[in-house]
Amino acid sequence: MELRYLEEFILLAQHNNFHRAAEKLFITQPTLSNHIRSLESELGFELIDRRNGNRLTQAGAIFYWDATKAVDIINESIEQCAKVANSNTEPDSTPLRIVASPLYEFRQHLQEQALITNRALSIEFVDYDLTRPVLAPLINGEVDIVAIYDVPEIRKEAARHDLLCRTHGVEHYAVFFSTDNPIASSDLTKETVSAATVAEHRQFAVGPWKTAICDMLGKDIPIRVLDDSSNDETWEGDMDGNLGVGTLQSTIAICEKNPDITYRTTLDGKPISHAMMLVYNPEAIPSYAIDFIDSLPST
Repeated sequence: MELRYLEEFILLAQHNNFHRAAEKLFITQPTLSNHIRSLESELGFELIDRRNGNRLTQAGAIFYWDATKAVDIINESIEQCAKVANSNTEPDSTPLRIVASPLYEFRQHLQEQALITNRALSIEFVDYDLTRPVLAPLINGEVDIVAIYDVPEIRKEAARHDLLCRTHGVEHYAVFFSTDNPIASSDLTKETVSAATVAEHRQFAVGPWKTAICDMLGKDIPIRVLDDSSNDETWEGDMDGNLGVGTLQSTIAICEKNPDITYRTTLDGKPISHAMMLVYNPEAIPSYAIDFIDSLPST
């Protein structure tokens, strides 16, 4: 059954006149008449009472209302499918490039959100290059989005380059320490944490990472910078009564390799986490990337 025949029947029923309906459809009256005959033949009953002023038959009147609803549904579906088809073509050839640490659960969250937005949206994640300013890849047009902590220094840097910041989501963290540390016997509080020192690798003891640590644990918490030879697999010698702080994902990995280290995910009974944001150039970002960002709820 052709959709256009249904649409022609609906228009004919509304005008109750073959000549007038044919003019509206920009076809000849005989063509319209033939189309309606074909539709009636396919249905197996008459729609138009040609002996009574081309009024609808009883069956035609019933069919009219259902046909109208069916055509509306089909046309809406076609419109939605066309939007999906058109939005799917761009990302297939050009992946959305996002800077995000592989240690972030936020990275996986963005991938899941992309699938919800558009299952054909391809994302290529890029790791932070700690030898460059965080926003350098974005400023130089190498990537589309930088996912980073929502901190003042990044917002100021973004404003200087006319970049937009969109707050979205959180990254969960944990505080880890030796099992023989006195605080291991109780829940963490800001009071107990404030009396300790955070041991952190050099590259994470400055900039937005340091700001995030202080936001979560306390503005004045002292941070001891570890030497460059330190790594995640030898934390036992770096604890010395200090605390470590890392993403929940990286902390679990550290504790699995170091049985003498344990961790906590709450501080004063609340999850240890930090708000994240997406930084992007509204003038350079692809349209499908804008659609993706707009689909994310602000927090």
